[in-house]
Amino acid sequence: MSDAPPGKVQEYANQTIVYVQRALKVPLEYDSETLPILDHYLRGVPRDQPATVELVILTAGAYFGEVLRRRLGGRWELAEDPKSVSYTHLRAHETDSYLVCRLLLE
Repeated sequence: MSDAPPGKVQEYANQTIVYVQRALKVPLEYDSETLPILDHYLRGVPRDQPATVELVILTAGAYFGEVLRRRLGGRWELAEDPKSVSYTHLRAHETDSYLVCRLLLE
């Protein structure tokens, strides 16, 4: 496995584990087989609560990226902007209000 993720990414990803455990009583273990569990959790996020949606985007995006990194051997790279984190094929940009993730098709 590559280098450990940056501290903030690890913190966000770990929060997803806590949220899913609390909501579904199911542990996540940074494995691609847990992604359907994450998907099930995401379907229950109340879309009418913007602050909750923003937090879930931030944390679930970090968890998903970390699963990819561990599964495919990628690595996180800190961008020049200290609020921006990128993955080799996944980019996650944190703004003051949310994290935007997109898969790069290269």
